[in-house]
Amino acid sequence: MLNYLKSELYRVFHSSGLYLFIGICSLFALSFNCILWAFDSTTTNFPWATIKYSFSTLDTNMYVVLFLTATLTSIIVVDEFKLRTLTNSVAFGISRTQIYISKLLITLLACFLSLFIIESVFIGSGYLLLDTDNSHALRNLLNATVACIPSFIAGCTAFITMYFISGSIASAIWNWIGFIVGIPMITSVLGLKFQFFEWLDSWLIFSVTASYTFDEQSSSLVYLWSSKEGMLHCLLAGFLGTIVFLIVGILKFRKKAL
Repeated sequence: MLNYLKSELYRVFHSSGLYLFIGICSLFALSFNCILWAFDSTTTNFPWATIKYSFSTLDTNMYVVLFLTATLTSIIVVDEFKLRTLTNSVAFGISRTQIYISKLLITLLACFLSLFIIESVFIGSGYLLLDTDNSHALRNLLNATVACIPSFIAGCTAFITMYFISGSIASAIWNWIGFIVGIPMITSVLGLKFQFFEWLDSWLIFSVTASYTFDEQSSSLVYLWSSKEGMLHCLLAGFLGTIVFLIVGILKFRKKAL
């Protein structure tokens, strides 16, 4: 397994896909803060050139990062079913469980590296270019990131599982959208009438990354991870989602015809 991990690590970090993804996302993050700074420089009393506004566009839309994890995973995963290299790996004595775990570990490593670099560019450019009066903006962003990291891991695990079950990246993308986005849309509607579906929806990772309530007193959105109980709920939901997809992926891939 160690040799397979090394080969996967070499392949991923010597291909252009990962670096293009990091570069494009970092450029977008930098450009967003640059645009706010440019408007502030040319417009009198421009109210949104602050880290509070800039950072809130990310910490209130963590489900977008969930989509990005799936996008990066689809870039990293080579369509080995199409190339028929999985058969060779199994023939050389590497078990299917080891192949699955190796793919997942390398993908998670690449995703964590990407998240760290992109968010660092976003935060650094914000502090460099924008008004920094609000001391809670960075804390809110970091809290949201920490709370949703288990959900991001579950999202990556789900994509890897969909890929090994379906046998193609295209099918994995559509299956991922159906399971991660489609099912929460259904449960959220059914939850308006049935309590069970309301409870189920609260534990789905897409719903967790987009869960909020409206505080009438402050006229602001309050996200699930704003409280200690909500933070624990986010972490647990992501952990449970990861375990479920991990078990399903390993069991299904063991029976998959190559």
